[in-house]
Amino acid sequence: MGNKSFLTAFDRANKVGQAPKTIVVTGMDFMACTSLAVKIEQRLYNDGRIVYYADLEDIKDRFPYQQESGRDYDIKRAGTAAGLVNEAGVIFITSIPGLGPIEETTLRAINRKHTTIVVNTDKSGGYDESKDDIFDEALRKVQETFGHLNDVLDYYL
Repeated sequence: MGNKSFLTAFDRANKVGQAPKTIVVTGMDFMACTSLAVKIEQRLYNDGRIVYYADLEDIKDRFPYQQESGRDYDIKRAGTAAGLVNEAGVIFITSIPGLGPIEETTLRAINRKHTTIVVNTDKSGGYDESKDDIFDEALRKVQETFGHLNDVLDYYL
């Protein structure tokens, strides 16, 4: 086991002024998930947040050394990636089409130190990029859980 950093997740969150969280965009349509996740990333970035987006394929490419394969392991990799990015004080966004309840529980358990927000594009008849109803709902849900430095302090204390 390696050495741990002398910096804590609180130190990093305090430095960047945001509580790290994970946002998972899911639904049956891969393109809808990806489109909404990227749109949320862009909005949060434009609002001054430090964010990082990666889909399951990107995460698999970045963790190629693991011998296990299959969706269960991909979900575990996503939870591990989320935890690492969150520990750095960064908001992690991913798109996982067709996320089931057990997979969601697995993600939350692996990244249990940080809040995970799940946004489903299948609500209200699916995500239509020309309509902002699900995007607005998702963004409202996300922004309700984020705050400024006082929220970061409350989150860790």
